Amino acid sequence: MRRPLLAVVLLAFVLLQGCGDNTGRPDASPNVPIDGPVAEEVVCEMLPPVTSGTCEVTPGGSTVVMKGIVLTPTTIYRGGQVAVDATGQISCVGCNCATGGETVVSCPDGAISPGLINTHDHITYTQNQPYNDTGIRYEHRHQWRRGDGPTRPKIPAEGRATDDQIRWGELRFLMGGATSIIGSGGQPGILRNLDTASQEGLSQTPVKFDVFPLDDGGGARRMGDCNYGADATTAAQIANVDSYEPHTSEGIDPTARNEFLCQSSDSFDVSAPGVSNNLLLGKTAMIHAIGLQPSDLGAMAAAGTGLIWSPRSNITLYGDTARVTTASRMGVEIALGTDWMPTGSMNLLRELRCADDLNKTYYNSHFSDVQLWQMVTSTAAAVSATDHVIGVRAGGKVAPNALFRARSPIILPRGD
Repeated sequence: MRRPLLAVVLLAFVLLQGCGDNTGRPDASPNVPIDGPVAEEVVCEMLPPVTSGTCEVTPGGSTVVMKGIVLTPTTIYRGGQVAVDATGQISCVGCNCATGGETVVSCPDGAISPGLINTHDHITYTQNQPYNDTGIRYEHRHQWRRGDGPTRPKIPAEGRATDDQIRWGELRFLMGGATSIIGSGGQPGILRNLDTASQEGLSQTPVKFDVFPLDDGGGARRMGDCNYGADATTAAQIANVDSYEPHTSEGIDPTARNEFLCQSSDSFDVSAPGVSNNLLLGKTAMIHAIGLQPSDLGAMAAAGTGLIWSPRSNITLYGDTARVTTASRMGVEIALGTDWMPTGSMNLLRELRCADDLNKTYYNSHFSDVQLWQMVTSTAAAVSATDHVIGVRAGGKVAPNALFRARSPIILPRGD
């Protein structure tokens, strides 16, 4: 079995271009922002500067101790340590992990994070150049998928990617610090594909990734009923999965919201009598959810259903995105995903930059830096039911780590 040890990514942790001019509606009140979690800072030791580059390696045994700025949800350890044993498991996080004889990787200006988790992409789809934004905005995904007259033309991006294109896509994410992805398939050997059995030794129950949970791939849009297709996903069909990700309400018009109503209420049953289509479950994390109202988000919170947010693609296609501050206030867990190359982000750093830009410009800094970071680490692991093995730097979890050259002062994951 492959040894999932250290996927080390060396690059400046400078988030790239924001969402651009298509920033959608403000979704936050002008009140004082809600205070998110702020990480405590602990100074373990002052690491001596390296001769060149970001890190220096002192060879030793099969256990590897990384030294640097260790990021956890509650604490920043400056001059901290992460020990990874020969099996690829984290054995220690804190100030005093080295016991002698280990291979030491010292990175005084390196921020050591869990490998980032991309909870939504279509990596097996076309991996061509990014979409050239024409300024056209759509009201529902079926309009750009299939075309809806001259004012809502089809986006010419259909087709399955080749195996080499998929590998290139995975490498693109890896170079941005991601080590796991839910991408509607993938290729073995680079990322952990959490929705397949190709998880590079992780061996978790694959996430159920559902593009057309209402069997509406033919373009059906409904109002007041659920007569989409004959093979809509039922609760019984996902009984044996630990994490379920359906595309839900990708659009801004009433037909988009109708999809949520059909996925969240037995009163909209379209199957045989007694068969539930209610997918609002604790194992569910709904992708996009742009068309939802506050009451819908409240129902998600009550059920423990998460939300997977893809702001760049949403705003490019619809001029709008999910009501994430409302969802956050109600207690919905929010993870981040890139969606796809044509209208989304090329990697998670770019998607984080987009989310950060929206947060500061339109959301009154509702989300703290640590919350944004958690959207691609611990919360991403929680909604994919992998938080017992990845997503947090802690003993017993599985490596790899992502290493970023930190700014000075470091921005992530402090909340101020």
